Amino acid sequence: SRIAFEESSDDSSSLINRAVIQYGGGCCYYGGITLVEASPTIQNTIVAYGNYYGILAHNSQPTLGCNDIFGNGSYGFYNATLGNLVIAENQWWGSSSGPYHPFTNPTGLGNAVTDGVDYVPWRASSCSSPEFKVFLPIVVR
Repeated sequence: SRIAFEESSDDSSSLINRAVIQYGGGCCYYGGITLVEASPTIQNTIVAYGNYYGILAHNSQPTLGCNDIFGNGSYGFYNATLGNLVIAENQWWGSSSGPYHPFTNPTGLGNAVTDGVDYVPWRASSCSSPEFKVFLPIVVR
């Protein structure tokens, strides 16, 4: 199973926000989120433990805003159209060392990315955080 956006999708109204997408996708041609000539906005979302790809893009340029992309079987982000650069900056890839890429970040311990994915800078920690914060008073004597 997967979430798919295709050419007929209205990019301006296509949005995934504050979602948890896990265990999706299928071998070779599908990601937990699959984009085919569609460019939705995906933000504040966890894309994890996909069978093969977390996000798979064919001729797509999604707008990505602070997502946690980690633990996917083969790639966190697979760009199938190399001439089409996807901006994936400021995402968390499951490690403070960033995503793994064999040439541009071979020491990255996070989910792998393909060529055609601009992942620098990446986040050193998860984007996920509670919706509220509690501040306790400090008493100094």
